[in-house]
Amino acid sequence: MVGGDLVLADKGFLPQGVSVSIPPFLTTEQFTREEVAETTRVARARIHVARAIQRLKIYKILLFLPESY
Repeated sequence: MVGGDLVLADKGFLPQGVSVSIPPFLTTEQFTREEVAETTRVARARIHVARAIQRLKIYKILLFLPESY
């Protein structure tokens, strides 16, 4: 991966050989400043991914790709 790339995953999905950014889980009463910053960074990226997936569905973009892909 190129510097700045981010792989988002939910817990339970851990691909082999890839650095994955999983949001921290609350194990204490409060998140640390670093955990808050990481959670915010991941949340911002997830919004962009969700919007891109929504566009694929609404405009049926994948229907224009050959099945051989």
